[in-house]
Amino acid sequence: MTDWSMIVPTLMLWLHIMAAIAWVGGMIFLTLVVVPVERGIADPRLRYDLVNKIGVRFKYLGWGSIFILIATGTYNILQKVSSWDDLVATGYGKTLLVKLVIVSVMFSLSILHDFFLGPKLVQVGKKERTKLESLARVVTILARGNLLLALIVILLAVSLRRGGIF
Repeated sequence: MTDWSMIVPTLMLWLHIMAAIAWVGGMIFLTLVVVPVERGIADPRLRYDLVNKIGVRFKYLGWGSIFILIATGTYNILQKVSSWDDLVATGYGKTLLVKLVIVSVMFSLSILHDFFLGPKLVQVGKKERTKLESLARVVTILARGNLLLALIVILLAVSLRRGGIF
């Protein structure tokens, strides 16, 4: 017999996982597939036009996923944690707090990358080659750092299913 009280929580967790797959999977694809292929293109204008088009297209999926993660994550937290004491007194709560701090950093880095440095890279790419290379390095390091944080968040999320690691 179906336990109907579990349908909404199950769907919310599923949506949360699907949004994480979309966001993190996209970051993996961009970092490990698109950027290396882009570096092999000789024409700088073509390179940055390609990355810009892919990045703009991914921005919709990425930010849609982030908003779904925030909504479903909030729901999931409210289902598991009833007070501040639950957060600071349990391994689950401490792990969740670490995860939330890292997610906040990722959110901030994504804003910096998507709305400031990425568009600046495209603008510079059309004009000055010297600035382009140094800015491209910064953007690449930022993207790789955000991907590393995402992988840590996934590890923490898995540990939450087991009660936390702290």
